Amino acid sequence: MLSKQVLEDLYVDKKMSSLQIADKFGMKHSRTIRKWMERYNIPRRTLSESRTIYPKTSFGGDLKTKAYLLGLRAGDFHAKRIHKIIRVQTTTTHPAQIELMKRSFGQFSHVGIYEFFNKKFNIKQWFIYCDMDESFAFLLEKPKEIPVWTINTDELFFCFLAGYADSESCWKILRSHKNAMRFVFQISTQDEKILKQIVVKLSQMGYVANFYLDTKAGITRQGKKSNKDMFRIMVYRTENIMNLVKIILPLSNHQEKIDKMGMIFESKNKKWIEVKDDILNLRNQIKNSRIQSSGLMYQSKS
Repeated sequence: MLSKQVLEDLYVDKKMSSLQIADKFGMKHSRTIRKWMERYNIPRRTLSESRTIYPKTSFGGDLKTKAYLLGLRAGDFHAKRIHKIIRVQTTTTHPAQIELMKRSFGQFSHVGIYEFFNKKFNIKQWFIYCDMDESFAFLLEKPKEIPVWTINTDELFFCFLAGYADSESCWKILRSHKNAMRFVFQISTQDEKILKQIVVKLSQMGYVANFYLDTKAGITRQGKKSNKDMFRIMVYRTENIMNLVKIILPLSNHQEKIDKMGMIFESKNKKWIEVKDDILNLRNQIKNSRIQSSGLMYQSKS
């Protein structure tokens, strides 16, 4: 049993959470710590106090950062208001998604992570969140189209695209006929208007991008039933792919996609047999890093 003095030192003075204290002493559940706190009459922090333990930096107004964050928000990131806090959150089985959250939002506030079992999909996942101040209220509404101020400027458009791609895209390195290779940049989502805007903007800049209906609503693919029409854009001309890699790579915060783009760039003048092992190793590395096979445990620090 921990003494009252130790608990007060850790919880009150050092501002550790009950979960952190439980972890420190090798306990499985934080409720044991909370029971001892009740026994010692140590008051628990209010919701407001618990959310202000970590310092929060206001958004500085940089348009490139804003465009990138809006790209993430348009993808698989969610945002909601909790009192005066703006929480951005997502779930994943990929450690790279955790790093994406840290690299994108960690400069503004603490990023919390914990593992849970998703009954709907029957898998373990990580829940990742970041609580920020009111200056991030621009993330509350999920973009249904690319903002005009973003799409009208090439640099800001690519910042938005980088964020959206970090959330939704797939970079592919495939074997073509005989010993040749081909590269593909692909995004598949229900965001018909955003995808059409991307295709139009890329076409205006000299890229060849294809847009088409991927899956009709109600059809099941790969075990998942789509409740809305799914659309897809693809870029596969090598020259276009290389140009996109040069632009998006420095803007990306997603390590898996960074690794794939780097391999694409390094493989542009090589044969499949020369890079086959590196490509397969990267695929296995990404696959084995997922939560089901890694067994990694992330705990929230708030």
